[in-house]
Amino acid sequence: MLKGFCPSLIDFILRAENNTQKKYSSISEHDRHAIIADTVSAIAAYIDSFERRKGSQFSTWAWRIYLNKVADFFRQAREWAPIDNMIASELRDHGSPRSYSFKDIVDLLKSLLKHDPECQKLLIDFCNRTMQGVSHKEMAESYGLKPNTLNQRLKRCRKKLKDLLRGNG
Repeated sequence: MLKGFCPSLIDFILRAENNTQKKYSSISEHDRHAIIADTVSAIAAYIDSFERRKGSQFSTWAWRIYLNKVADFFRQAREWAPIDNMIASELRDHGSPRSYSFKDIVDLLKSLLKHDPECQKLLIDFCNRTMQGVSHKEMAESYGLKPNTLNQRLKRCRKKLKDLLRGNG
């Protein structure tokens, strides 16, 4: 199946591993290895489709698969977790997680983000609207923003909140 591709595959794996360590050092070593393993599995599974392509380079084809696996990892990592679970995992009461009511979360957001009223309002409104089932697109329209702009602002505010929760803010 991979006969004849072994030297190229080994070179590719070394290159991909080096790239993963340099570019994605923020993710765990286990996850980096999982990305490489998924890539090699996909290469093995689809090698027949590559062999039918005339004039294609193996390394280019394999690199595209690798980039798709990296993108898949980050797509899966971005799945939304309920904010009360996120806060409960960040804040510990004497080593054990605590259950937070929506009012607790709003009070926490208000106290942590008191010096940034824009983030405070945006995150609280986001929590309220998410609980009501309002989509990102509808929320962006209500602010008069494009969905990507809203997502960037939410990301910035969540980063500030995360830093504050970890004591870095």
